[in-house]
Amino acid sequence: MNKYLIPKREFAALLETASANNASAEDSHTKVWFTLADRILRDWNGVSYSFLNVLTSGQSALVCSAQFYRDVKGQDLITVVGSGELPSHALRAFEVLQAQEYLQLLRQVEGVFPGKKFPKYAEDIMSAVRKQPRDYFDEVGAKFVTGKGMKRPLHEYIFAYVTVHPEGFCSA
Repeated sequence: MNKYLIPKREFAALLETASANNASAEDSHTKVWFTLADRILRDWNGVSYSFLNVLTSGQSALVCSAQFYRDVKGQDLITVVGSGELPSHALRAFEVLQAQEYLQLLRQVEGVFPGKKFPKYAEDIMSAVRKQPRDYFDEVGAKFVTGKGMKRPLHEYIFAYVTVHPEGFCSA
């Protein structure tokens, strides 16, 4: 059994609460997203992404999208895209979650860096920042966090994925 699966009753209750009209869709969908992601992230050491190798593609997508979202919300997009492996994992996550508009947006961001790859060096970050409009990275980061200007907010893609693929998140 996959240790990251939650009991079916708990999962059903989580979805039922999210579907009730007593809270906003954003709050309830985000609660499902982060509850599931946090259960998996408990075992993450915060450094290496090798722990993703033991997860299903859906579990990996859920935790990577949650970590990306939280980092962009708590820091800023330019810091997040210049800080390691997470942006590449987020690309794969958005693909698995079928969040195509977020996938395209992150690819657009990747394309502003030298070699059209996320930066490894500070000079690559600065080169890209100088070539973009003044608030480019702030505006794009806001789209990831708020969903403003997007067809659907990110939490809706995650909630849709989780409800269609419950087997990746709950036990039988």
